[in-house]
Amino acid sequence: MKKKVLVIGALPPPIGGMETVMEQMENINLKEYEIRVFNAAKSKTIKSNILFNVINFLYRCSKLIIKVLTEKPEIVHVHLTAYKDFLQKDIFIKIVKLLNKKLIIHIHGGAFKDFYEKSSKNKRIKIIKTLDSADSLIVLSEIWYNYFKTLCPQQKIYILPNTIDFKLISQYRRKYSKKNKRIINLLFVGRIEKQKGIFELLNAFSQIEDEKMTLNIMGPFMNNEKEIMGLIEKLGIYRKVKFLGVIHGNKRLKYFAESDIFILPSHWEGLPITILEAMASGLPIISTEVGAIPEIVKKENGVLIKVGSVSELKKAIIKVRQNTKRISYYKNNISKIDKYYNEKIFTSKLEEIYEELK
Repeated sequence: MKKKVLVIGALPPPIGGMETVMEQMENINLKEYEIRVFNAAKSKTIKSNILFNVINFLYRCSKLIIKVLTEKPEIVHVHLTAYKDFLQKDIFIKIVKLLNKKLIIHIHGGAFKDFYEKSSKNKRIKIIKTLDSADSLIVLSEIWYNYFKTLCPQQKIYILPNTIDFKLISQYRRKYSKKNKRIINLLFVGRIEKQKGIFELLNAFSQIEDEKMTLNIMGPFMNNEKEIMGLIEKLGIYRKVKFLGVIHGNKRLKYFAESDIFILPSHWEGLPITILEAMASGLPIISTEVGAIPEIVKKENGVLIKVGSVSELKKAIIKVRQNTKRISYYKNNISKIDKYYNEKIFTSKLEEIYEELK
């Protein structure tokens, strides 16, 4: 009989890196372990209704206790990011430890360093205490491994990069390969907000005089639609920018297949699944020197720029746009992704981590 692992985190919607990994884990098949999922996402509430939110959180805590007591998992695997998510998951972690379960903390999102370093001294002590309470930590890359080793030098830390469905992306790439080679489609996928570099992208795009270039933006507005649409009108790029909205599931892969260049000028990141998907789709990458991105985006497959630099972003777009040989060479991204980020590698490493907790 397979041993049970209870995985705690938010399932989509909304779509984000952690939510995507949670969805993948819900459908994963391990040899020795059976994955059970606890969806920690809160119900849709009115943000200003503090009392309702408190009641909703207490309800989720009680559901978690019942879930652990009835499912009797050998391991509890908690996915978390930073700020509010960390503070809420901290309560879940305390519940798991009180119930005497083996605990793994899986850290996502590039905002953790910012969250930790901007916290007060007492809060930082509590953060470290929470991380050290786990039996092991999982991080997304070597860069994050080195960072967390400085915070928790005695802690057991594993590197487990995100994974993608390479075969599925290959199917979409073949089915929806771009027909009109004269139009250059730029693609941005993520939350439409300052932290994702959306303002730099729109400003840089407006400075490029190329009637054959379009910008497709996939993702949700973050209560800023009026501001963004006003900026597009002001910059005079309304006819060249298309908002695709939030596209759930595999349908979004069609837009990767139909694009020429992927752009993600984020202010912070962990290991973006969207970049892995873009690479698997054979797209050149333009992104920033944050998180684990420099580990996967090199000179031979993309361009990295400084955070917040409109001029560097503009130059990078023009550089990639004009170098047609380089665009073809970026197809090597496909084999690189299949070699290092496929599902078999992910499941094998995950099973090893679980085994070492025994």
